[in-house]
Amino acid sequence: SGAILDDALTQAVGMSPVDKRLATHLFLGMIRREATLDAMMKPFSHRPLIEIQSEVRDLVRMGIYQIACMTQIPPHAAVYE
Repeated sequence: SGAILDDALTQAVGMSPVDKRLATHLFLGMIRREATLDAMMKPFSHRPLIEIQSEVRDLVRMGIYQIACMTQIPPHAAVYE
Protein backbone atom coordinates (compact mmCIF):
# COMPACT_ATOMS: atom_id res chain seq x y z
CA SER A 1 0.00 0.00 0.00
CA GLY A 2 2.88 2.37 0.70
CA ALA A 3 4.29 1.70 -2.77
CA ILE A 4 0.93 2.54 -4.35
CA LEU A 5 0.83 5.85 -2.50
CA ASP A 6 4.45 6.66 -3.35
CA ASP A 7 3.84 5.92 -7.05
CA ALA A 8 0.69 8.04 -7.14
CA LEU A 9 2.37 10.99 -5.44
CA THR A 10 5.39 10.73 -7.74
CA GLN A 11 3.10 10.86 -10.78
CA ALA A 12 1.13 13.80 -9.37
CA VAL A 13 3.24 16.44 -11.10
CA GLY A 14 2.27 19.92 -10.03
CA MET A 15 0.38 18.77 -6.93
CA SER A 16 1.06 21.09 -4.00
CA PRO A 17 2.71 19.80 -0.84
CA VAL A 18 -0.52 20.58 1.06
CA ASP A 19 -2.56 18.46 -1.35
CA LYS A 20 0.01 15.65 -1.14
CA ARG A 21 -0.28 15.68 2.65
CA LEU A 22 -4.09 15.56 2.40
CA ALA A 23 -3.92 12.66 -0.07
CA THR A 24 -1.53 10.81 2.22
CA HIS A 25 -3.77 11.40 5.23
CA LEU A 26 -6.85 10.17 3.33
CA PHE A 27 -5.10 7.08 1.98
CA LEU A 28 -3.58 6.00 5.28
CA GLY A 29 -6.75 6.82 7.22
CA MET A 30 -8.84 4.70 4.84
CA ILE A 31 -6.47 1.77 5.28
CA ARG A 32 -6.36 2.08 9.07
CA ARG A 33 -10.12 2.32 9.41
CA GLU A 34 -11.25 0.10 6.54
CA ALA A 35 -13.31 -2.24 8.74
CA THR A 36 -15.05 0.66 10.49
CA LEU A 37 -15.73 2.45 7.20
CA ASP A 38 -17.15 -0.74 5.70
CA ALA A 39 -19.39 -1.21 8.74
CA MET A 40 -20.66 2.35 8.27
CA MET A 41 -21.23 1.75 4.54
CA LYS A 42 -22.94 -1.63 4.84
CA PRO A 43 -26.42 -0.43 5.96
CA PHE A 44 -26.65 1.81 2.89
CA SER A 45 -25.80 -0.86 0.33
CA HIS A 46 -28.42 -3.10 -1.24
CA ARG A 47 -25.79 -5.72 -2.06
CA PRO A 48 -22.77 -7.19 -0.31
CA LEU A 49 -19.80 -4.80 -0.34
CA ILE A 50 -17.60 -7.43 -1.97
CA GLU A 51 -19.83 -7.23 -5.06
CA ILE A 52 -19.23 -3.49 -5.44
CA GLN A 53 -16.39 -2.54 -7.79
CA SER A 54 -13.25 -2.00 -5.69
CA GLU A 55 -12.66 1.52 -7.04
CA VAL A 56 -16.22 2.52 -6.11
CA ARG A 57 -15.86 1.01 -2.63
CA ASP A 58 -12.66 2.99 -2.11
CA LEU A 59 -14.28 6.24 -3.22
CA VAL A 60 -17.19 5.68 -0.84
CA ARG A 61 -14.76 4.83 1.96
CA MET A 62 -12.92 8.06 1.25
CA GLY A 63 -16.11 10.10 1.47
CA ILE A 64 -17.18 8.40 4.69
CA TYR A 65 -13.72 8.88 6.17
CA GLN A 66 -13.75 12.59 5.37
CA ILE A 67 -17.23 13.08 6.83
CA ALA A 68 -16.77 10.91 9.93
CA CYS A 69 -13.13 11.51 10.80
CA MET A 70 -11.99 14.82 9.30
CA THR A 71 -13.92 17.68 10.87
CA GLN A 72 -12.03 20.31 8.88
CA ILE A 73 -13.57 19.12 5.59
CA PRO A 74 -17.24 20.08 5.15
CA PRO A 75 -19.55 17.23 4.03
CA HIS A 76 -20.40 18.96 0.74
CA ALA A 77 -16.70 18.97 -0.14
CA ALA A 78 -16.26 15.30 0.78
CA VAL A 79 -19.20 13.91 -1.18
CA TYR A 80 -20.96 15.70 -4.00
CA GLU A 81 -22.92 12.88 -5.65
